Amino acid sequence: MKSTKLLLIVALTMAMAFGDAMVNYCQAENNAITEVMKKKKKKKKKSKKPKIDKETTRTVVGYQSLVHEKTPEEIKHEQDSLAQVRAEFLANDKVYTAVEVKPEFPGGEAAMYEYINEHLKYPDDAFDMGIQGSVDVHFVVRKDGTITDAEAPVGAWQSLKDEAVRIVQNMPNWTPGQIDGQPVSYRHRVRITFLKTGNLSGY
Repeated sequence: MKSTKLLLIVALTMAMAFGDAMVNYCQAENNAITEVMKKKKKKKKKSKKPKIDKETTRTVVGYQSLVHEKTPEEIKHEQDSLAQVRAEFLANDKVYTAVEVKPEFPGGEAAMYEYINEHLKYPDDAFDMGIQGSVDVHFVVRKDGTITDAEAPVGAWQSLKDEAVRIVQNMPNWTPGQIDGQPVSYRHRVRITFLKTGNLSGY
């Protein structure tokens, strides 16, 4: 009888010890899971995208890039800088009146005639009054191919001169003239003739 009680006491003691161990184990597991969840939350917080000030985002085929939107002050500064560089270029650029290879409109002389006839608008006042005539437009083909200093110095009706100058100023870049194989600026001339029956142009 005593041995039975002893065994029962031992069994209860072991059960209690086992129960405490299980409780401790479960608590440890819960703590471990909690720590893992905290770390994941921290990682998620760190992965948040930074706030963007005065910038916008554009996504193209899954690629995201930051695009800086220029302020009006920045745009004006760039324009002023470009204008200054251009002014210095023109001031230091020698203009020739004779060259080995003359400048050329893209596509040649025939393409130039076609361009003029497509874009020329006969001024209403001159047309209504039956005014016709030729306008000589003088201009400079710069060594970078751009057109500057277009003017019609003499003769012709004013509106005809204005239209002829407008056409030349808006021409695309030419192939510049050359001296010793190097591009140079050259003072050129184009004659544009206004006729009520059709417009003609030439050198």
